[in-house]
Amino acid sequence: MKILFLIPMVLISNLVFSQKEYNFLISGTIGYRYTDDNSEIESSNFIQSQENLLQLNPAVGYFITKAIVVGIGFEYLYDKIKYDNYLYYNSMNKGFAVAPFARLYAPFGLFIHGEFDYGSSKLYLTGRAIPGPTGYISTSESYQYNKVIGFSVGIGYSIKVNEIIGIEPSIRYIGGKFNEKNPENDFTRKGLLMNIGMVCFIK
Repeated sequence: MKILFLIPMVLISNLVFSQKEYNFLISGTIGYRYTDDNSEIESSNFIQSQENLLQLNPAVGYFITKAIVVGIGFEYLYDKIKYDNYLYYNSMNKGFAVAPFARLYAPFGLFIHGEFDYGSSKLYLTGRAIPGPTGYISTSESYQYNKVIGFSVGIGYSIKVNEIIGIEPSIRYIGGKFNEKNPENDFTRKGLLMNIGMVCFIK
């Protein structure tokens, strides 16, 4: 029983205290997800929708040990939702965030990634025109979210192209809270994101 406990402890100690192989990494990641019938806006009626979310994330990190990297990234998000049966027929969300992160490279190419996001975004809702006393009235609106707080955690695999270049597919779970000056317009986002990234390891 003691041996079973010691094996992971020795492995972790090896990862933490072993000599560094690299000093820095520079990476760029593209994330994408598509969802169907999963609106972020709640209504008394069912809303059928299709969402396309794109996320770009350049980052730079420093190896504090051979296996652990800490760093900071900059995140751009573009999220478009098409509604089939709703007052609005589509929404578009554009945002930017600063994203400090930590990453653990385990043996055999696996890695675990976690980050915290803080930024802002703007939501555009394109509405269907409705008849009014003097003609049709536009129902389009826009909201500014100056406080967006989020996170992502995930697992990936690092494929070495050569000594310094790697390709890193991963899957992450993302979550975020979008706060507007009127709390009634707040909303949350969560779900899985498929990512593909390229990384440069610098000695």
